[in-house]
Amino acid sequence: MRASIVLILLMTKGLYAAPLPLPSSILSIDTMIKTFRTVLEDKARKLSENYIQTGSEDFLTFTSTESVWCKDRTYQAGETLAQLRRVNSKIPKGIREVVFYYGCGGKLTYTETIITHGKDLKYNTRANFIKAKRSFPLTDKENLKIYSLKDHNSVELFSMVGRKDDKKNTFYKFSIKSEQFLTINSFDHAALTQVSFVFHPYSVSYEGNSISRQWGNWGLKANIFKSPKGRIDYIGYNSPELSQNSFNQVLNTYIIEKTIKKVEDFVENHISDFPSTQSSAPVDQNGRFLQELKLMYTLLLSGENLIEVKNMVLGYIEAIETKKLEYTDNREH
Repeated sequence: MRASIVLILLMTKGLYAAPLPLPSSILSIDTMIKTFRTVLEDKARKLSENYIQTGSEDFLTFTSTESVWCKDRTYQAGETLAQLRRVNSKIPKGIREVVFYYGCGGKLTYTETIITHGKDLKYNTRANFIKAKRSFPLTDKENLKIYSLKDHNSVELFSMVGRKDDKKNTFYKFSIKSEQFLTINSFDHAALTQVSFVFHPYSVSYEGNSISRQWGNWGLKANIFKSPKGRIDYIGYNSPELSQNSFNQVLNTYIIEKTIKKVEDFVENHISDFPSTQSSAPVDQNGRFLQELKLMYTLLLSGENLIEVKNMVLGYIEAIETKKLEYTDNREH
């Protein structure tokens, strides 16, 4: 019999209403997934800070005005160092969003796929796309969400399947390399909502890193009462009542530290496919002007988006004439 941990949260509420949300003190799905996706978010942010960014609604390219060493060779000024590309499409019952992360030499490093079913669905915003940000729990208008992160060999590092039934009960399944390690289910009842966390044993290996979990049945539960308001009992099976801190420590230890942190290591394995980056200090106004000039130079080298260069030059002329842009010329004449 597969061993498991069951954490049950009972939350009182009205008949047939949507299940009550988990208290903010309890680990959320977004927090869990963000633990390893922070690697992607940080790299996307630092690429924008360290290199010249050009592109369109669904495509970003990063170049430099200087030569850059990356993945065993030197890339000359103007050569593509990294790219982010997304493909959005409508499918029966919903939408599909695919994001491709390309490193130096055009190497496909990561692929994220998100399939969503529901009504009045919207694609992730461009602002979130360029920052590699998004949210993962089901919204009121969604009844199915499937997320997967794959490496350059199409090995699925992490996946989530979330679905909602007609009564708005929700069911989530989480897997590492196709091995299920966690389910989170939420059931609505006449007087309460019951949310269960079930931890499954698993054993996976990836490029020299191995993680596994094997143990007997045990679990925790939290009873969140409507009356008196604010009462929450944290109780372990065959154990005395637990403090909130002890309860959350178990969640963080077995979900984050012993599982998701390992997925973060998997993702980190390939971050070297991208050019090196570092956090940048806030840019002053002269620094902003210089960055924009470097962008124009890169556009001229590529021979692309010349209309954009023209518009930028006209914008400088107008800004100087209206005194929105002022400068001091200390060059020798």
